[in-house]
Order: sequence, then C-alpha cells, then structure tokens
Amino acid sequence: MKNTIDASEKKRSALSRDLIILSGCFLFAFMGPGAMQQFLITNIAEKTGKSDAQCSWILAMVYFAGVFWRIYSAHTIRFLGMYKAIVLGLCTYTFFIVCVTLFGNYWLLLLAAAVWGWGAAAVWITSPTQLLQTTDKKRYGLASGIFYSAVFIGQGAGVMILGSLSPNQRFQQVAMVAIAIGILGNFISLLLPKRQISRANPPKITDVFGVLRTIKSWEFVFIELAPSFGFGLLLGSFGTFAKDLGRPDMVHWITISFYIARLLASWSVGGLSDLVGRDKVMRYMFLGATIGLCVAVFSKSVAALSIAAAMLGLQSGTVPTVITAMVGDSTDERRRHLVFAALSLLPNFGVGFTIVGGQYLRLLLGGFSRTFIIYALIFFLCALLTIDIGRRAEEKL
Repeated sequence: MKNTIDASEKKRSALSRDLIILSGCFLFAFMGPGAMQQFLITNIAEKTGKSDAQCSWILAMVYFAGVFWRIYSAHTIRFLGMYKAIVLGLCTYTFFIVCVTLFGNYWLLLLAAAVWGWGAAAVWITSPTQLLQTTDKKRYGLASGIFYSAVFIGQGAGVMILGSLSPNQRFQQVAMVAIAIGILGNFISLLLPKRQISRANPPKITDVFGVLRTIKSWEFVFIELAPSFGFGLLLGSFGTFAKDLGRPDMVHWITISFYIARLLASWSVGGLSDLVGRDKVMRYMFLGATIGLCVAVFSKSVAALSIAAAMLGLQSGTVPTVITAMVGDSTDERRRHLVFAALSLLPNFGVGFTIVGGQYLRLLLGGFSRTFIIYALIFFLCALLTIDIGRRAEEKL
C-alpha cells in the first residue's frame, strides 16, 4: 500500500496524532448523525405512516447488518485499507440521515440502514485497532478513555442541540443541522495518517469465529452484551416510555443523563483501569448500575427514567473503554481487528434486538419498571463474571 506508515516503527504514546484525529472526527460524526438515532424512530414513523414498532426495524437494521459485515471486516480492511475503511465508513453515517431527509419509503430506508451498518462495522473494527497500534501499552486504558469520551461528548451534545431544536423546527430542518455537523467530521477524517499493519494473508472468515474458542472470549462477549442491550433500550424505547408518561417533549432531557453518565464513566475508567486493574473497575461499575436500576424500578416518573438512563450510560461508557484496553493487553497486534470483530458480533446483534424487542417487552410486561428489573439482574451477573475475568488476566485471546 502506497503512502502508508508502518505503525510498529513509530514511537507510541498515549496522545498520538491518530488518537487526536480519530477523536475529532468521531466527535462530530456522533454529534450529528449519531445523535439523530435518538429521534429517528418516532419521526420516521410519522413520515412513513408506520408504527413506532415497525420503524424500530429500520434503526435495528443498522445493527443487524453490522453483525454480517463484522464477519467480513478482515476482507474490508484488506480491500480498502484502514484509512479508506474509516473515511468511507463515517460517510455512511451522514448518508443515512440524507436518505431520511429526502425519502419517505420504508423499504428504501431499510436498505440505507443496511449500508450504514456496513460503515459502522468498518469504523468500529478499524478505529480501535489503529488506536491501540499507535498507543503505548501502559496507556491503553487512558487512550481508549479519551477516544470514547470524544464519541460520548459528541453524542450527548448532539442529543441536547438537536433535541432543543425539535420543538421549534421541522424534522427536516433538524436533520439538515445533523448532516452539516456530520460533514465536518467527514472532512476531519481525511487528515488521518495512513497506517499499515502486517496481517495474515489472505484473511479467512473462520479467523473471526476462531477467536471465540476460549472461556475468556465468551466472558468478554457476555460483558459487552449488557451495555448493548441498554443502548438498544435507550434508542428504541425511551421515546415511547416518555410518551407513556405524557411527556414526549422531555425525551432529550431524560436521555441526556445516559450520555452524561457514559461520558463521565469513559473519561474516568480508562486511566483508572491502568492503575487499579480492569476487572475491578468493571465490577464496581456493574454493581453501582444494579443498585441504580433497582431504585428506578419503584417510581414511574421522569426522574425514574432519568436515573435508569444514567445507569445504562454508566455501563455503556465503562465496558467498551475497558474492553478495548483488555484486547490490547491480551492480543497480538496482527489479530486485533479479528478480535474486535468477533467480540462485537453478538453485542451488535443485541443492540438491534433490543431496539425492536424493547418495544414488545414493554407491551408484554405492562410498562418500563419490570423491564428495568431484568436489566438489573443482567448487570449483577456481569459483576460476578468480572471476578473470573480477573483470574484470567494473563490468558491470550
């Protein structure tokens, strides 16, 4: 590959140029198109004339398609290279919002969502791989925390900005603001250094599934499933939960607690995990989220929804930050893209499943309080699981 830099030959640090540019382009991608996910289902339903439950399939398609494309992620990276995979992948975020703005055909939007799924798979396999490749191994947690903090700052700010515009502006106008912000992120991505990593040639699909041969890998998968369920619930059901309380105008105020908690967690746990241990940090975060969700169960109010959103955000910030660092600890650099792909298969499916399933679970259980009990139990199981993960810290993936 021409005009590339072999990352293994560069001096690594916690604050590499790659980290700064990746953080910048992801910040704007999630401030614009990424934040629009919070408002898509109800607005697409209005535009297409379908129900919220039917339109939840459009957003879920992003994540279901992402499962498929993660299997072929090694082929994507080999064919395009890491630079093009990130640049083109981020363009699909903006592309989908453009499609929502221009078209009202349900099936066309499903197809556009599948394209976005490819882009999401490409950027979320390639970006953390490049991040770890240019970071000192003693600072994996810190670098991961900075990167995810940029993502979460962007998405949290975007939810507030776009949400505050929604009551006074038509959806099309709000979407145009999101597109403009997304384009800025697309331009920043062009500044990324072009990296080259020596890998197995040619890649095989079985290499991805081959990662899932150990107990440790499946423990990682289960841990990552928990926040994926929570994120899916937030995207797919919290707007409806707010409508159930007669406060649909409060959805951005309710969900902002998710983004604030996620930001605070990602900012703090990365460097903290470098110091006190990755498993300990995750264990205490899971226990805290379990307690918080139990508190939210006993009150059917806007405050209860805000507390529940914050607890889901706590996990959504902690798990990807710490798991990314743990992959760096446990994996040879030539296989990291395969490990990221394998570990994210079921979690990605989990987001899509919960976007759709959360709507039906709410109907089945008669409200959101009982739904939160299920999530509290899942988080408690994850806290117990981190004990064994700590015992396997030296095992390779």
